[in-house]
Amino acid sequence: MGIDLPVESVALQQRVAGSLLDDVVMRAGPAHQSTTIEFQVKKQLAVTGSSEALISLLGQAAETWKTREHALETGRLLLGAAAPGPSDDLADLDDLAVRARAHSTHVSFQRLLVEKVTSQRLRARHAQIVKAMSAATGITEPDGLEHLTHRVLSRLHVWRVEPFEDGRDWRDGLDNLAELARNTGQSAAVLLVLLAELAEAIGPHAGDFDAQQVRTRFQRKHGIALPALPAQTSPFEGGIRFEGGVTFQGPSYLASQQVFNGMTINTHYPPASPKE
Repeated sequence: MGIDLPVESVALQQRVAGSLLDDVVMRAGPAHQSTTIEFQVKKQLAVTGSSEALISLLGQAAETWKTREHALETGRLLLGAAAPGPSDDLADLDDLAVRARAHSTHVSFQRLLVEKVTSQRLRARHAQIVKAMSAATGITEPDGLEHLTHRVLSRLHVWRVEPFEDGRDWRDGLDNLAELARNTGQSAAVLLVLLAELAEAIGPHAGDFDAQQVRTRFQRKHGIALPALPAQTSPFEGGIRFEGGVTFQGPSYLASQQVFNGMTINTHYPPASPKE
């Protein structure tokens, strides 16, 4: 999902903190050299020039480049898009973002988008993204438009959601949670539902949670002691993993995996009933 470092905290609905792509904000690494990725979550994200969801996403990403250029240039800030589909659209958007990251300038990137080098399908998809960027920003001058489009794509990470109870993210969450569930005397499904309660509680209040807050809530509210990393263990060296599922409701719809300072959280949409 863009960050390879262990995630230290996850926050929701962070427009109040100045994030434009504000639905999910994840911070990784030590404070003095942290990396942040900000995700905008969409129920559907059609990658076409007339897609309102894409125009909105690109407009917010372009404004982020305008106001936080240094953080994006240095890699301290990354942009994210999360949606369940359409799958072909998101696959193409992801492919173009990966290719854009391999080029330092839009001029170099444009050399890739030619016949016999890149498929006609991807070239057409890129043209649709440029069209949507123009609609989002009002820019019509070709070179400036291509420059901004490349900038956004080069920092964009696509989170392709599987919003089904039997989907990859849900199955992985149950599998990853199995060992912890045995240690706590709870079923994996029960722990997933409790984590869903946590997300539902903090989401409407722009919650910002780290691993210790999750442990504290589980102990206080449910009487469940979740293991913490030993004090001497670096999150870069592995250690005890907390794995579970989080259901985001309301404006957030997503499913994937995050790591909270050595604890892995698998998120899932939509809500699912506990399975013993």
